[in-house]
Amino acid sequence: MKKTLSIILAVVLMMTMLLPMAAFAGDGMVAEIVGGSQYATLAEAFAAAANGDTVKLLANYDASFINDSPEIVGKEVTFDLNGFTDILSSNGQGNVLIVADAGILTVIDASEGDTGTLKGSFLFIIYGEDSELHLNGGKIVSDIAQFPLVSLGCPGNIGVTTEKVFAINCKVEIDGATIDGGGAPIISDDLGKGFDSSLSAKCNTSTAVEVKSGSISNSGSDILDISGGTKTATVTGGTFDETLRAKIADYLPAGYELGENGK
Repeated sequence: MKKTLSIILAVVLMMTMLLPMAAFAGDGMVAEIVGGSQYATLAEAFAAAANGDTVKLLANYDASFINDSPEIVGKEVTFDLNGFTDILSSNGQGNVLIVADAGILTVIDASEGDTGTLKGSFLFIIYGEDSELHLNGGKIVSDIAQFPLVSLGCPGNIGVTTEKVFAINCKVEIDGATIDGGGAPIISDDLGKGFDSSLSAKCNTSTAVEVKSGSISNSGSDILDISGGTKTATVTGGTFDETLRAKIADYLPAGYELGENGK
């Protein structure tokens, strides 16, 4: 009997040791690469991520007091908010997710209630060629009207060289996220103009914006504020507040009509 009990206890202990450590956040760890290591900052996690990896939040994270922006350059990475809140920036200070040079970032929230939140005064900068941003889940919230959520090119405030300010053949897709623009345009090429006015005509050479699904509100502002280069924008789904409903008519494809519920 004692021998049998000992064997059972040994098996239980072994099974416990084999459980994936990624299920539990270690001390000071805020993110993990799914199936891999845990990290103390998002910048470290995204830097270590390989093409095709998913970076998942393990805890609420406030990075507005540090200057260490995560970068997704030349690889495809998914960011799972996992039900937590990530504050990247505040009043224009802190971090921004940088997607550059054929980088592809997809934001999701795999938590049961889709309660994950990405919050800040501006959140994404896209530049280089063939970079893509897909907002497919969670809540994306701006906390100040001064900056857009997504800046196309012109990251003049983060020390990027002039030849890197373009956003060429880039793509922004909203397909499932809940977005509050906070009164500023959700997608803009305006961020860098205040830092180097000579770049204002060069910022956005060509960008495609598509809204497929999700809920979008913006306190009286617009979805787009793009002055340079060529751009296309289409809306094939989603719900919008009343102000945006009146402003997106030019983006609707032929034959598409807004329903009574804002879709």
